[in-house]
Amino acid sequence: MIAPKWRGLLMLDDRGPVWETARATARALRGVRVPFCIVGGLAVYEHGYRRSTEDVDVLIEAKEQSPVRRAMNAAGLTWNTSRREFVGPGDTAVHVLFAGERIASSDVRIRKPSPENVSVIDGLPVIRLAPLIEMKLAVGLSVIRRTHRDLSDVVELIARNRLTKAFASKLHRSLRREFRRLVEVARSPG
Repeated sequence: MIAPKWRGLLMLDDRGPVWETARATARALRGVRVPFCIVGGLAVYEHGYRRSTEDVDVLIEAKEQSPVRRAMNAAGLTWNTSRREFVGPGDTAVHVLFAGERIASSDVRIRKPSPENVSVIDGLPVIRLAPLIEMKLAVGLSVIRRTHRDLSDVVELIARNRLTKAFASKLHRSLRREFRRLVEVARSPG
């Protein structure tokens, strides 16, 4: 088994257990024709901010839970009841998120998008940039343990994708002011 501290380095080279798990998940869900997309750290990576992550986050419709569980188990991704996640190669966690659920706290009234809101990047269905940024902003603004990472992801996505304040119009109105502020942060030196 690969130690967690090395897992992130392999991830940055598009290999290792995180990528193996993401590809196994994609094969399993394509096999049962369930709409899904990659979200979270891997989506951030695929949209241009090459940072490490130690898990795979996948978005599906809640009604697809049964076929997803069967497909994941058939692909060798086992359900860990105590951790409430699937586990793939190298003990890599797969978190299954459901479209339409509220994101984070009740302060931010954003819901997880449809898993059909995708771009295909490197052969994987990845959430499009605008809903990814919405998800990251909503969590970053309402979950204190995630504030630094998620808002940092948004700043880096802004910088790497050369987004301007005009991109805010693609986001939920409650997130637009913060996004525009983060555009300024992304443009500031050092």
